[in-house]
Amino acid sequence: MTAKETGIFLNELAALYPNVIRKDSDLKLMANMWNEALQDYGYEEIHNALQAYFRNDSRGYVPTAGQLIELARPRSSLTPSSDHEFWGWG
Repeated sequence: MTAKETGIFLNELAALYPNVIRKDSDLKLMANMWNEALQDYGYEEIHNALQAYFRNDSRGYVPTAGQLIELARPRSSLTPSSDHEFWGWG
């Protein structure tokens, strides 16, 4: 994501989880940290991951970058396609 897209993402995150921004928050640092964590992913991927997280969230906790990255990854990259691949034989 670009820095601008990270800003859009953070606005979405704050709309869904207002407690993510406190009055003593360093917003520039927050934006830089999220941008660094998500720089290898496209805005659309992370936006969709946030929506998926929000739809299934029953606790109201703000997602971490790792949780969103996990949701953004295609299932095929997380699950080996065969037993041989799983055990490193393929």
